[in-house]
Amino acid sequence: MIDEVSDTLGWDRKHTIKALNGQVTLGKQAKRRGSKPRHGVKGQAIIAAIWKHSEQPCGTRLKQTLPLWIDSYQARHGDIDDATRAKILSYTI
Repeated sequence: MIDEVSDTLGWDRKHTIKALNGQVTLGKQAKRRGSKPRHGVKGQAIIAAIWKHSEQPCGTRLKQTLPLWIDSYQARHGDIDDATRAKILSYTI
């Protein structure tokens, strides 16, 4: 039975077993893992842009580069509101 379901749906055997046992949510009730996001969409876009322009450093080094690059980002892309700027700079602590 497992082989027939796997062949019909194109699933791997392990996924078929989990689906038949009710352990696969199929995206309806999937829970996000990890910590909850601390910044909004705008803050995430700013951090991603700085990350790309600073040659994609690791998280530890990105924390150190954010205060150095945020003024350059602001001069190039326009004003960043004070709340977003303070939140981004609070990540470096």
